[in-house]
Amino acid sequence: MKTGSRDRLFLKSGDTLRLSNVYYCIPSQTLLNKVEIRGYLFKHGVESYKNGLFTPSTFPIYAACHNIGNFQQTWKLEPGQHRVSIPIIKYVGSNRIVDNSFYFNLDVGQ
Repeated sequence: MKTGSRDRLFLKSGDTLRLSNVYYCIPSQTLLNKVEIRGYLFKHGVESYKNGLFTPSTFPIYAACHNIGNFQQTWKLEPGQHRVSIPIIKYVGSNRIVDNSFYFNLDVGQ
């Protein structure tokens, strides 16, 4: 299902949420050693890294745009307000750069 920026998905307790695709780009001037992509569900606004989704992919590190889509686990939703955070972690030499700019909020009903 595709939604626009003003559309609302109605979620209820027991629904399953899957992280299906992450699209990321690497500029030509950046030399990366490694890229990691994770997804975290923060229940009730509490930042706990226990509810993580990971993928067994080896991420491309050459300059271009890439689509990753084999996250195998899912989240079973509970009632309340939650946040999903999808950090993209890039390693440049010995430096670790974390991009936390992609996230969305969920309001799950009974």
